[in-house]
Amino acid sequence: MKSNKYPKAEQNKVSKKIKEDKDVEKTFFQKYLPYIITISVIIFINFLYFWPSLSGKTIYQGDIVSHKGMSHEAAEYSKATGDVALWTNAMFSGMPTYQIMAPQKHNFLKYITNTLKLGFSKPIGYFIFRNVEFLFNDADYWF
Repeated sequence: MKSNKYPKAEQNKVSKKIKEDKDVEKTFFQKYLPYIITISVIIFINFLYFWPSLSGKTIYQGDIVSHKGMSHEAAEYSKATGDVALWTNAMFSGMPTYQIMAPQKHNFLKYITNTLKLGFSKPIGYFIFRNVEFLFNDADYWF
């Protein structure tokens, strides 16, 4: 039988101390460099993927065209009077406008959303945010 100088509890303490010392030796830049590189690669790949969108090309979307038609009456009323239209007769023989174009004066979540999208526009911003979120999904494992 092999006999150890230190009991198992002591060995665990020593190995934990060595691991902590190695973590302390890493600088901030060394510790987070892989994440900085990964996020940069994610942004670069997304720029390549969304290049047509960034250069102004769009896909015809029937629901967006329908929305513009449905909300046209309420938008014209708001533009003419300065009040928010709460009802439109443009579809289904009349319906409330909160379902097609609600005013968002006090929507403070848009500032959080813009921050999380890193300031990018809708399609690329959401995609980058979801990729970075996936990267840090299990944050306690990485940090």
